[in-house]
Amino acid sequence: MSLSKQDAIKKAFGDGKAIFKYKNKDSIQEFITKNSDNSLLSGQYLDIYYTFAWSKHNDLIKEYSDMCKRIFSLSGVISFNQGVVSLGQPWIFPKLFSLLNDNFNISGEESYEEYENNIKSSFYQDICLSDILELSNRQVLEIQNQIAEEFGIPDIANIKQFVADKQEREFREFVEQEFDITKVSEILSFISQRNDKKVQELVTDNALVPTIFEYILAIAWYYISGKRFQLRKSMQLTFSADNLPLSHAGGNKGDIEIEYSDKMLLLEATLMDKSTQKRGELEPVIRHSVNLALSTNKPLQTIFVANEVDDNVVNIFRATSFIQLNGTLTKGSVKGLNIFALTIPEIINILDKKINEQRIFDNLDDFSDMELHRIENGWREKIVSEILA
Repeated sequence: MSLSKQDAIKKAFGDGKAIFKYKNKDSIQEFITKNSDNSLLSGQYLDIYYTFAWSKHNDLIKEYSDMCKRIFSLSGVISFNQGVVSLGQPWIFPKLFSLLNDNFNISGEESYEEYENNIKSSFYQDICLSDILELSNRQVLEIQNQIAEEFGIPDIANIKQFVADKQEREFREFVEQEFDITKVSEILSFISQRNDKKVQELVTDNALVPTIFEYILAIAWYYISGKRFQLRKSMQLTFSADNLPLSHAGGNKGDIEIEYSDKMLLLEATLMDKSTQKRGELEPVIRHSVNLALSTNKPLQTIFVANEVDDNVVNIFRATSFIQLNGTLTKGSVKGLNIFALTIPEIINILDKKINEQRIFDNLDDFSDMELHRIENGWREKIVSEILA
């Protein structure tokens, strides 16, 4: 009986469920009566084999269906929400189906070796949808006109902005439904504890925890800001059709770039411990800050967020306010940066106390000092204590 409780046995013979019906206090006769129709007790080896084969068959279906679901979600074409399957971009695919009819071809005849094992094949290329479906310029224009007519867009040149605004609204609705402030604080707490399994359980197992940290930190600041910025646009991430994070998009940008009407905010997130922050984060944070500052006429504030912060790194960040720094993406230089640091527990505290971002910015401004002086330990803690007071 103890053997039948093992997960491997359940998977092999019970379709993942208990293979026998019984209670610990049952007699042998009661056990036989309850399991009289169980093929494993028939005494026939063939019945046992068929039970194993059927359970294996069902297990493979579950495994491959889950893989298929993940691939569709990763593609951004199909989304899955509480058992409901829907098109990730319903405003375009029905028009494609109608326009192409039988020519809507999403399969090919190339061999596996040529398609997936050949690095030069289209499988490894970044190809737009119109090229994949071999749409002509006339067909693309026809679809654009249909979209513009459906949504009342007077100029097809504005479709891209319309789609971005629509995605932002839907993304906000999703975030506010799935990740309220309480849940965000809970996830940040698990990130701080490096309970990666729990973090992925609460968010997604399709992304690594550092990527999830960026995603959740952006959502946290969305609440801290009073929902004052374009949330989806601020994240340098790729998303599944379910609006969940997949990976960092790259492109030499900072982690979270937030644009307000009067300022820019760069949030740089890391899970590196104190001993590796100077080697792994110091240069990228400064480089991203300089490049972002050069890309806008608005003043920039950078906030570095880690589970714990290294005093040496924090002090060097402070010292950059007195240093002229050159850009790496564009020509030009900035006369100093404003880089502050917060820990994950401090972000949680800010959320729990419902402290808004203006209070944070005001305290950073109050402590800013443009006169050259020695940077000493403890300056960051003074500002944090005022923010949390």
